[in-house]
Amino acid sequence: MIQVWVPGLGREFEFVLPDSMRIHQLVKLMAKILMEEYPESNAQSQELRLVEKQTLLALHPRNTVAESGMADGKEYMLM
Repeated sequence: MIQVWVPGLGREFEFVLPDSMRIHQLVKLMAKILMEEYPESNAQSQELRLVEKQTLLALHPRNTVAESGMADGKEYMLM
């Protein structure tokens, strides 16, 4: 389970991720969930990036969760 901080909402969310999912698919899914739960957020997946919170490095959209080194306990930001 990873933690994702969404600065635009001022909230943190937890996600369980399949290792084979690509980052661009993950961002699209997160944006869809956020739009359903928070319609005022206007989250457009093509504009969002998943960033490692500690290093502020964006994850490559074509890499998988496993290739990106995403793991339990790591923190990310959806920006």
